Amino acid sequence: MNSLEAIVTPDSIAALLIKLQVDEALILPAETTLQQVEGAMKTARTHTNLKRYVLGQHLCSQAGSQYYRVLCCSVEIANTQPADASDESSSDEKASAPAERDAA
Repeated sequence: MNSLEAIVTPDSIAALLIKLQVDEALILPAETTLQQVEGAMKTARTHTNLKRYVLGQHLCSQAGSQYYRVLCCSVEIANTQPADASDESSSDEKASAPAERDAA
């Protein structure tokens, strides 16, 4: 295990996500795995009900590596769906993630 792997854990990522303000984003090192990011987002959601997190995956063509970007949104923005929408958090993330990938 190298020193970066020891620092980048789901708990350490979750701590950073919890501290994010609305409209801020956390860009994670290329060595971060999807499982680490998803675990961190799940943990962060259990600590706040005022924020939503949107995951995007990007490719840096110059470096030839991928990285993850997690955007922090307010609940008010995420709740613009009709009241009878089934699961607002998962549908919001699924709708936003492809747009983030396309923007890269």
